[in-house]
Amino acid sequence: MNFRHFITTLILLLFSIAICFGNRSNMAPTIQKGVLDLRDTDFSKTGTIELEGEWEFYWKHLLYSKDFKGETPTPTYIDIPELWNGKVVNGDTLSGVGYATYRTKLLLNNNTPHKLGLKILTVSTAYRLYANGKLLCSNGTVSADPKEGQGGYKPLDVTFETDSNEVEFILQISNYHHRKGGTWQRFVLGNAAQIQQARDIAIVMDIFLFGSMIVMALYHICFYLIRKVERGAFYFGVTCFVMAFRVISTSEYLMGTIFPNLDWEWIVKTEYLTYCIPMVTIPAYVRAVFPDEYSSLVVKLAGIKVLLFCSVILFFDLSVFSYTVIVSQFTLLPLFIYSIYSGIMAYKRKRKGALTFLVSIIIFIIMAGNDILYSQDMINTMNMMGVGFFIFFFSQAFLLSYRYSSAFEENERLTHTLNITNQNLEGIVAERTLELQEANDELNAQNNQIEKQKEDLKKHNEEVKSSINYAKKIQHAMLPSQQVLDTALGNDHFIMFKPRDIVSGDFYMCEQVEGKTVIIAADCTGHGVPGALMSMIGSQILSDIITGAKILCPEQILTMLDERVHTALQQATTGNNDGMDITIVVIDQQNKTMEFAGARNPLVYFQDNQQYIIKGTPASIGLHLKQDKKAAFKKHIIDISIPTHCYIYSDGYQDQFGGPNKKKYLSRNFRRFIKHLHQQPMAQQHHLLEVELERWIKFGNEKQTDDILVIGFKL
Repeated sequence: MNFRHFITTLILLLFSIAICFGNRSNMAPTIQKGVLDLRDTDFSKTGTIELEGEWEFYWKHLLYSKDFKGETPTPTYIDIPELWNGKVVNGDTLSGVGYATYRTKLLLNNNTPHKLGLKILTVSTAYRLYANGKLLCSNGTVSADPKEGQGGYKPLDVTFETDSNEVEFILQISNYHHRKGGTWQRFVLGNAAQIQQARDIAIVMDIFLFGSMIVMALYHICFYLIRKVERGAFYFGVTCFVMAFRVISTSEYLMGTIFPNLDWEWIVKTEYLTYCIPMVTIPAYVRAVFPDEYSSLVVKLAGIKVLLFCSVILFFDLSVFSYTVIVSQFTLLPLFIYSIYSGIMAYKRKRKGALTFLVSIIIFIIMAGNDILYSQDMINTMNMMGVGFFIFFFSQAFLLSYRYSSAFEENERLTHTLNITNQNLEGIVAERTLELQEANDELNAQNNQIEKQKEDLKKHNEEVKSSINYAKKIQHAMLPSQQVLDTALGNDHFIMFKPRDIVSGDFYMCEQVEGKTVIIAADCTGHGVPGALMSMIGSQILSDIITGAKILCPEQILTMLDERVHTALQQATTGNNDGMDITIVVIDQQNKTMEFAGARNPLVYFQDNQQYIIKGTPASIGLHLKQDKKAAFKKHIIDISIPTHCYIYSDGYQDQFGGPNKKKYLSRNFRRFIKHLHQQPMAQQHHLLEVELERWIKFGNEKQTDDILVIGFKL
């Protein structure tokens, strides 16, 4: 079979699967308007039945069996499995957050087994299931109160007995954690033995795949530790290890059984992490195996995206990091296409193992396509992604073993040839030995001198870096703690603090004195070590003024700060022109007012979706050599009796170079971007500001220009 025929055969395989299995929609009865008629169904012949179709749906109600004996709300109908996101109930479009009751009736015949079983995988994100009024099972804590609702991620297999020909299922679901709400996997009904057998098979398959991948991971990682030039073995081993944990964090979610005290959100984080990490380890592996066909740039780009995804997954909650799946899907398709292209190029260039790689990656894509079509009810097959993973990893293990074997054989051949050559060269080598020894002695002397200089430089660099890192600890210790910020501003705030170097010339403060809250954002002259020293001077002086002297008028604080900086730096005699630009707001919650004064830096706030900008006094703190007289700082009073979104910041964000023309971001673009996102939660605003900054820097292929500080809070 030539290459063209081989590719054609693989492409036709997926269509053959669809033709052989046909359309699944006609295979079994479905729920119609809240009723599933199983009176003509024999479980011993048909096997298990999926409880899919139109369930009764009661939004914002947690109902029980007794509630349906009298007057009940008019039901709407929703398919299971299906999310309630985007559904319209009573004219309202539903989001993923909320709670609801599902209900359906099963009509059974006299031959139906009295002991039935039900398999439930996961629901978003907590549920209680009742059968004929009795609690059958639950996962997490269902509640109409978001503070009491808790999620759960544990598949359950339950059995129940019925002595009538009708079974009423009532399913209560609440979700306050995931961006999606409702059901996303099918419920499977059968006799108890069928359900238990299906679970046993699924667990055995998961354990088999987990064990196989762990063995392959350990083997290849150990091989790399012995022979570190084989980076492909390392990347392949890491990928196997990650996918082993994906096996137990999906399907039957065995991770929750192995680690019973593990919080359910960490199981979900593991599922998402094991989805993202292979997007860089697999390209790195292919790059190591076929370096001439696979670009290192692709690996680096994949690494940056995966690092960003993993950071979001680790440091944000489920409602945020679940969006990484949507973004990552746009990454997968180009990676798949590029991997196939690289495999074809490697095959054409007759690289060892190229055909094995190409076959395995195409089979894997076919399996993935099968799962997508299966999940959309377009074909009647089965989930084959696990099999696709196993085939892919087993074939790559074979490929690596084949390459190692070939390399060993080549090494033996070269060794034999070299031995023969050495016998002829012994005479020549003896003649050159003395010359080389003399040259070697001279080189060793030079190398020793260079090594000594290198060690001296390294030691000096480490001492300097250690000192700066220690200064960083001191500087961070002077910043307000998260507890202080939460107490002063509540939970709806953010601080985007990004030093350009190890230490920063920007700093911020939060003080509560006599029932008022003082928030400060300052940008000192310079950055790095000089800026950090200036920030520590400014922070100490401000602390003395506010908490020591209890001066709470922002314009007076600026005036005293200006005078003390001038004195501390002896600017009148030394010619020093260091200083700072600063914003100060004083919040009086009792009187619902906020006072603002600024030295060059502004205050931006929003009320009733209207943006207001108050510029600071056009004079910096210090810098007396450039001023004929002291600055008169002006105070502004803002009424905060209505919801107010406030932003104070340094010039680092707006002065960042980047974009297509490698220019500054500019203040007008910064304020426009804040206006665009100000109505979102502060944590989401922080995330979007980070993403926008990363995009701007990356687009212009620039580095961070200055220290960056942005503070946002809602009053």
